[in-house]
Amino acid sequence: MMSSRKILIHLLLISALTLIATQEDSETPMSAWKIPPKQLSLENGLTYIYQKDVSSAVTVVQVLIRAGKRDEPKGKEGLAYLTTRLAIAIPDQRKVQDLMDQATRLTMDSKSDYSFINISCLSENLDDSLETMTKIMRDPLFSGLKIDGIKKQMNRRRESAEDDSI
Repeated sequence: MMSSRKILIHLLLISALTLIATQEDSETPMSAWKIPPKQLSLENGLTYIYQKDVSSAVTVVQVLIRAGKRDEPKGKEGLAYLTTRLAIAIPDQRKVQDLMDQATRLTMDSKSDYSFINISCLSENLDDSLETMTKIMRDPLFSGLKIDGIKKQMNRRRESAEDDSI
């Protein structure tokens, strides 16, 4: 039986590769990849895609969440972004330091039909980075102050985008 950490790693890798494999603008067919991805299944029936490139010292894991901008209720624009952003909000300085020590970079965004969380780290730190991120995501920081701060940030981004479009 796989440990929960290994299952999480595999789930995250399948998400990343699924996104890459299904991008419409991709000009390279999967059969032309130097190291083709493998389709595997977990004991619970969940299918995932895994690809390992031993030439890179960096591992990238992408979590895809089937919930994006078009799933937001009317009047709740930004909910997908806000929820995804709160899911990876680092709750304390210790976890910030852990991620920095592990050379881990976090990014996220919300697109029209999905949201994603991107975790990049040195391959040698993958287990530790995923363990730290799992702790953060299992106990998300949904405080009123944090929500208000992210809403203000979203409004500034929206205003900046509107200014740039002129």
